[in-house]
Amino acid sequence: MKPLFDSVIIQPTSLCNLNCKYCYLANRDMNRKMAPAVIDRIVDAMKVCRHTFRVTWHGGEPMSSGLEHFQSLVQPMQTLMLRGLVQQVIQTNGTLIDEHWCDFFKE
Repeated sequence: MKPLFDSVIIQPTSLCNLNCKYCYLANRDMNRKMAPAVIDRIVDAMKVCRHTFRVTWHGGEPMSSGLEHFQSLVQPMQTLMLRGLVQQVIQTNGTLIDEHWCDFFKE
């Protein structure tokens, strides 16, 4: 049976470091960070579904929440990733990528 959905869009923060005129997000100047408990609930739901998901990290600018916060959100998905059940992508403006982020992405 085909799954009802196989894509999840997650917004780790509403904050964005740019102010693009075309942006639809009204509160992009506020750093509202997603609580790790939300990710735990998402991961629990994915485990029950038992099929592959594509997770898109979106925002605001997802990297604006900071590397430590972002890592804390990605970490609970590690088991599912290792089992091939989660594919993760990040939608970013790229302006915050540095060596630390590159090291994280390599992992």
